[in-house]
Amino acid sequence: MKKPELHVLEFLDGRPVRGECTICPYPDVYFAVTRVGTAEDNQAILDRQFSEHIAVVHSR
Repeated sequence: MKKPELHVLEFLDGRPVRGECTICPYPDVYFAVTRVGTAEDNQAILDRQFSEHIAVVHSR
């Protein structure tokens, strides 16, 4: 079984702003930041959203 990973789809001025789960079978499931901060802050936000997604959807 493949391990789910966060794949960053979109950057804004070198900062990640949008990502998706690499194994999620559902189309249009994205993780996004609502405010653009530092690259590290944005990555932390995406990581947190992804972790919550994994816990709810893929932890069976």
